[in-house]
Amino acid sequence: MNRIAFVGSKRLGILLKSFGIEMFVVGSNVEFISKLKEITKTNSYGIILTEESYASAVKNFIAKKTSPLPAIMMLPTIESSGETVKMIGEVVEKAIGINILGKTSGGK
Repeated sequence: MNRIAFVGSKRLGILLKSFGIEMFVVGSNVEFISKLKEITKTNSYGIILTEESYASAVKNFIAKKTSPLPAIMMLPTIESSGETVKMIGEVVEKAIGINILGKTSGGK
């Protein structure tokens, strides 16, 4: 479980692949969830990266997830809506009891 995977667009995936991250290209939320379930079941990945454009699907998946690994992290893109920062703020607040990022209501 020491591998890193990326699930998302080919554009960002190719860049991450050059750093040794395994790439899984998807084009829709349905494909995204299907691929996420598939690679999570393998127990081969400690970290799964994805794009902020899949934020709602990631939130739903994490809400149903029962184990701490793999960690699923979103990467902000040019079309960023602020969901990544908001999600990090929520996780930090749960962990330490205070949101050190201040207000993270989303937006640019």
